[in-house]
Amino acid sequence: MVAGVVGAPGGAAAADLSHDRCHTFGMRAQLYNCDLSGEDLPGVGLAEANLRNVDLSGANLRNADLRGADLAGANMTNAHLDGAVLDHANLSTANLTNAFLSHASARRLEQEVAPIGRGAVPPILAGSDLRGATVTGADLRGADLTGARLDDATVSGVRLGGARMRFVSARSASLRDTDLTEVNLTEADLTEADLERAEFARADMSNAHLDRALAWGTGFAQAKLRGASIVDWKTNFFTVFRGATWVDGRVCVFLSQGACD
Repeated sequence: MVAGVVGAPGGAAAADLSHDRCHTFGMRAQLYNCDLSGEDLPGVGLAEANLRNVDLSGANLRNADLRGADLAGANMTNAHLDGAVLDHANLSTANLTNAFLSHASARRLEQEVAPIGRGAVPPILAGSDLRGATVTGADLRGADLTGARLDDATVSGVRLGGARMRFVSARSASLRDTDLTEVNLTEADLTEADLERAEFARADMSNAHLDRALAWGTGFAQAKLRGASIVDWKTNFFTVFRGATWVDGRVCVFLSQGACD
């Protein structure tokens, strides 16, 4: 798909910008460093495109095909990516603050190899709307998801260790088999979430809402659950609580499994 014609403002005749690298789209397009802020690009095909450091802030990319695209360092703040396909895309250092990603697909996101001695810089997803999105097999360790909306999302097999997820809303979300080690989930809403086999070791879940959540085989070793609401949540013998700080402030004994002893 090639979109080289862009409508001019005020109803003027459309301008042919196919000669302009920043307006010639399609598979494996080279758009690095372009300013596409506020562009109206619904359904655009940019599979495997080079979009490094592109400014897509406020752009309309609903249902866009961004499979395998290199979006490292891209500015996508307030961008509309509802229904977009980002499978295998590289989002290292990308800024998606307050982006709209409801029902988007982000399977197997790529993580850029960091220079020796430095950790890879994850994307910024603070305040983003990921309701109903599918994120599987991604490496989002250390990502900023503060205040993000993940209601009804499927986040499976994702590495989120050390992520900032304070005030996240993930009601009825599936977080099965996800690594949330040392994540900050204070005051997060995980009501009716599926947490089966998820790992919350050393996570801070103080004052979180876990009512009616499914926590079969879930790991809460040394997690902080003080003040959390756990009305009618479901645990089993394989749910681990050793060394966790319980909702009432007491510390669970080392062998606590299935319940806090």
